[in-house]
Amino acid sequence: MSLQGRINSGVNLSAKYVTAIVVAHLLVNIAHGLAPRELRVGLDPQASIFVIVVVLVSPLLAMALVWTTKKRIGLILLSLSMFGSLLFCCVCGVRRLHTARTPTSCSRRPSCMENSHDSAV
Repeated sequence: MSLQGRINSGVNLSAKYVTAIVVAHLLVNIAHGLAPRELRVGLDPQASIFVIVVVLVSPLLAMALVWTTKKRIGLILLSLSMFGSLLFCCVCGVRRLHTARTPTSCSRRPSCMENSHDSAV
């Protein structure tokens, strides 16, 4: 294979990896979003906007950019959106788990309350 052929296959290979990552991310988010909807536990408007823009739309836009000549911008956008998703999960997920008044919150589960008391001591 010529040098140009190897360069082109490398470009397509990285775009394929990005596509697989974004599709997997999207499928996990769809599945993850179903549980709160069934429990009727929604996000506040600001969190909803963040989820739509950063968690759902930005990776799709990044995936599209990776298949164009704007590959670098796409990779940067993908990295930032995945980091934003992780932060949202860590900050909001933990906060909601401990403060929300839902059937899944720690405040309603004795085992969770015991664990939080043990860790505080």
